Amino acid sequence: MDCTGAVRREQICREYNVTAVGCYVLFDERTIRSDAGGRIITDKYYLFTCICENPHREEVIKCGQPTARHLCELSGQTLPSEFNPFQGEYEGGGDGGGVNHGNAVHWHPSRRQLHNAIMLFITRYGERLQPNSPIFSIKENVERNIEEPVEARSVCGVNTIIGKFGTTMSEIMQYFSRFRPVREVV
Repeated sequence: MDCTGAVRREQICREYNVTAVGCYVLFDERTIRSDAGGRIITDKYYLFTCICENPHREEVIKCGQPTARHLCELSGQTLPSEFNPFQGEYEGGGDGGGVNHGNAVHWHPSRRQLHNAIMLFITRYGERLQPNSPIFSIKENVERNIEEPVEARSVCGVNTIIGKFGTTMSEIMQYFSRFRPVREVV
């Protein structure tokens, strides 16, 4: 969805429920075209879902940090932390997993594991995901109550989604490991 200019972003935030999904690192010469002016992004991008109820429309926004910061400011959200799939390369606060709940982040191990798996999946297949993809609602659920064990239905949901893409978590990890050591998921 085009979000070029402050006026357009203000309009989007009035007409849509805008949700910051995350910040994802680009690698292997991947690029994303920004929805804010069409600039080619080569390092990392921010992903937002935009849902309008009347009439029902679902859109996504992919943009760089300045636009993401403005969208978060307008929608009352915190700028997502960067998720980097590779070991030892975390930035942006929190635990490098894309969620920053203050200075000290204490995830339950099972919830952190599932969150990392979701983020690896989104990093790998983000270009193919629709705004209403169930992976986004599962991600939101996993990011709540981070100190509690993860629910079995969330694990089953993620496995089902990954399977529908004709892959497994092991294959996703192998894909990323071609470039650099991958953060632990299991």
